[in-house]
Amino acid sequence: MIRRLVDTFYDTVKADELLGPIFAAHVENWSLHLPKMYAFWSTVVLRTGRYAGRPLEVHQRIPGLRQEHFDRWVSLWIKTVADMVPPEVHEVFTIPAQRMAASMSAVLLRDV
Repeated sequence: MIRRLVDTFYDTVKADELLGPIFAAHVENWSLHLPKMYAFWSTVVLRTGRYAGRPLEVHQRIPGLRQEHFDRWVSLWIKTVADMVPPEVHEVFTIPAQRMAASMSAVLLRDV
């Protein structure tokens, strides 16, 4: 389920007029990026411990990020979850995403 959710979400992101260009400019190889995202969400939702990256450091290298980017990312994630995940577990997927976007934007946008 996580793999299908992540694939669908990033298909939406790639087509999005606000986020698509950012991801196109910074994700050089989707076949390398997506497995990292599968591991990330597996770790967040299922506590598998498969992800060992540093998302904050990765996002610090992206110039021009604004609050609207984080807001759009969260809204697309919530919509994808609503479309694909049973309602009784929506919050397992959406609450961590909302917290992550809030904390990352607080750090990355504090000097903007």
